[in-house]
Amino acid sequence: QWGLYFKWGFFDLVIKIVYVVPVFLFIMLAVLCAVVLGVTRGGVSVVIALFALLPLFLLLVFFVGYLGSAATMAFVETGRLGSAFEFGRVSRRAFSSTFAMGWLQAVVVGMAYGVILMPFILLVAALQAVAGLALSAAGGPRIVADLGFALIRIPLFAIISYPVAITQMTLMGEAYKKTR
Repeated sequence: QWGLYFKWGFFDLVIKIVYVVPVFLFIMLAVLCAVVLGVTRGGVSVVIALFALLPLFLLLVFFVGYLGSAATMAFVETGRLGSAFEFGRVSRRAFSSTFAMGWLQAVVVGMAYGVILMPFILLVAALQAVAGLALSAAGGPRIVADLGFALIRIPLFAIISYPVAITQMTLMGEAYKKTR
């Protein structure tokens, strides 16, 4: 069963990357245009142009995240990677109120998870800072403390995040299944 989960996770990553590439290219093009504008009209124009485009960038990223989630559900439902890129099918089901509610529930679960665990995350960061300062004050390299806490923090975060990710995928999957 774990092999199947790994496969689904890997293909979820592939799907999200494919969906985000056009948005990334658009944002890079917009930044390039802003830089050219800044070179020709002065540096302040770059900042103004980028801030003016920021809401559009955020909307595009939000849209791709939403649509990418529906595409992942299409893949999981059929077991075929190609079904994630059948835009008509994916968008028809993604823009149903049923899937939207499931996706919003998943977002709320993720936000609640973040709020509940924020004190714990801050505590680990504070311990890392204190250990680094103590080690530096003792004449040792701070990198040792940073590396030690990273080796603890990364697997700990993965272990804690797993149930939340399963809950989020279940909420979206159940909603996607009802959109037939």
